[in-house]
Parts: sequence; C-alpha cells; structure tokens
Amino acid sequence: MPYGLITGFTTHHFERNKCQKTRAFSIEKNKFQNGAGFTLIELMIVVALIVLVSAFTLPVGFNFYQTSTLKDQARNLENSLRQAQAMAITGRGESSAGIAIFPEKEQYVIFEGESYQKGRNDITVPFAVSLSISVSGVDEGEDKIEIIFQKSTGLPILPEGETSITINLTLGTNSQVITINSQGKIERYGSKE
Repeated sequence: MPYGLITGFTTHHFERNKCQKTRAFSIEKNKFQNGAGFTLIELMIVVALIVLVSAFTLPVGFNFYQTSTLKDQARNLENSLRQAQAMAITGRGESSAGIAIFPEKEQYVIFEGESYQKGRNDITVPFAVSLSISVSGVDEGEDKIEIIFQKSTGLPILPEGETSITINLTLGTNSQVITINSQGKIERYGSKE
C-alpha cells in the first residue's frame, strides 16, 4: 500500500508544501537584493551622532582626569609635609626637618636639617604631571622654596609678620590649596571638592 493512502496525503501535498517553502525563501532573498540595507545617509547620521556624543563626553572626561590627578598630587604633597613635620617632632636626627619644592624641576625633597643645603636623609619625590606651583608665607630662594618645621614642636618656621604658609597647585582650570598655620595644622582644600 502506498504511503499517501495510509496517512491521507498524496504526493501532490508534498510538492505543494515544497513550492511554498521555496517561494518564501526566494521572497526573503529578493528582499536583500532590492536594496534593503543601510543607506549612506543612515550611516552618516550614525557617525554624526557618535561624533556629537564624543564632543560632549571627551572634555568632561579630560577635566575629570585633571581633577583627580591634581588631587592625588596635592594629597601626596600634604602627606609629605606631614612626614617632614613628624620627622622634626620625633627628632630622629636631633634637628629640624622640612621640604624643598623645586617648581622648575617639578619635584620636591623631604630632608632633615636646618635647611636643604645642610640637610641629610633626603627623599626626592617627583610630581607626576606639570603643575603650576605658587607658595606664599615663606622666603623663596632662587630655584627652590623651603618649608621648615622646628625640631621637637613641629611648628613651621615663618618669616617675620607671616601667620601661615599657603601652597597653590594648579592644573588646567582646577586648583588645590594646602595651608599650614602658625600652630602647625596642615589642611588641604580645592576649588572643586
């Protein structure tokens, strides 16, 4: 007995079903051949949107990088000032201690002694980026700025008439300020905290 008679289907049914599948495939195939895809205008719009989004996000990202880099450098300098103050208080070398800042060399040196020239146990710390550095409340040398803490007390040695030392660090439009008052308190704050 033929297969078509048992199930109620004839070979005609199989051929018709096969034709429908072939026709559906050929319609799908023709859809892509008839220009169904992305046009040049659509691609140009997508590229323009990417450029527009980048134009707004890149400056924000760069400003964030500058801000975080400046904060890191200010935090490092603040910690180094505290380290020099602690060295003066503990009196390991029975002398004062301090920091010599070299703006042109973009570094500072932690030292023990009455001054950088007479100092010992120097620790040189470079700044990671080029910063604009200005210091007020101390006597500035030719190429360096010294901040010295008295032995045993850790109080800053200030010139006559000064009540504090202010260190301004600037990178781009961001700034950080470190102050040392006459009582030896070291504080850091920024323009965009």
